[in-house]
Amino acid sequence: MKHLVIVRGGGELASGVIHCLYRAGLRVIILEQEQPTATRRRVSFAAALYRGEATVERLTCHLAKTVKEAKQRVKKGELIMLCDPKGESIKELKPRVVVDALLRHENVAGTNRDMADHTVALGPGFCAGRDVDVVVETMRGHNLGRLIYEGYSYRDQQSDGGLVGDPANLDLVPFGKKITDVTAGCGLPIGNLTSQEFSNVYLNLLDQYIKQELKCKHYGRYVDDLYIVSCDKAWLLSLVPKIEKFLQDMLGLSLQKGKTRIYKV
Repeated sequence: MKHLVIVRGGGELASGVIHCLYRAGLRVIILEQEQPTATRRRVSFAAALYRGEATVERLTCHLAKTVKEAKQRVKKGELIMLCDPKGESIKELKPRVVVDALLRHENVAGTNRDMADHTVALGPGFCAGRDVDVVVETMRGHNLGRLIYEGYSYRDQQSDGGLVGDPANLDLVPFGKKITDVTAGCGLPIGNLTSQEFSNVYLNLLDQYIKQELKCKHYGRYVDDLYIVSCDKAWLLSLVPKIEKFLQDMLGLSLQKGKTRIYKV
């Protein structure tokens, strides 16, 4: 099909790619698995698989049930999604370009250069010139978005039980921010994305307690740092022991000594 691009994956980063391709005037069909794993569904077209459609930045993606329906609707200018994790529809659709935006560390979906005239992949799981024509660097830093025509993008994940890269670089990571520095039973080190995600889940009870039970209207928290704003200094001081007791009784945590302060703003 003329000007057709197939994007494998509808997660948040893939959705950004899809948005740009569609706005550039290309026809786009998204291939997703039966149960998408995208967590930020408000900015992911993958949510269309659950709801029948999903809108991101005023662009709506519609779910098609068959390849025939997808062809008809994409010709009308619609952004379409198909449930096809194995990419079986690619041969029938005959796209000019296939983009693998699943962001896996390995080429688990089997994307290859025979699928289309041009093949592109995001992330470290592909070798440009062998698996696909072009690999796009997705590691944050100066090379983010760089097009790689030969070899891999930056690979800094563990593979086959060993660390890929220079082990000496681990010595540059501050103490307390490496998984190897964590004492058994004391959770994850700070700075990791998993630590940020789990803190929101684990401390949700604290958030609800402070807002619902203590009636703190001006409250906020980032990971393990929280603040409460009020004109009543005595009331603020009265909250400290209550929060301390809740943390100990309900979550097995405690406030760090010497870190609780009152400031004028």
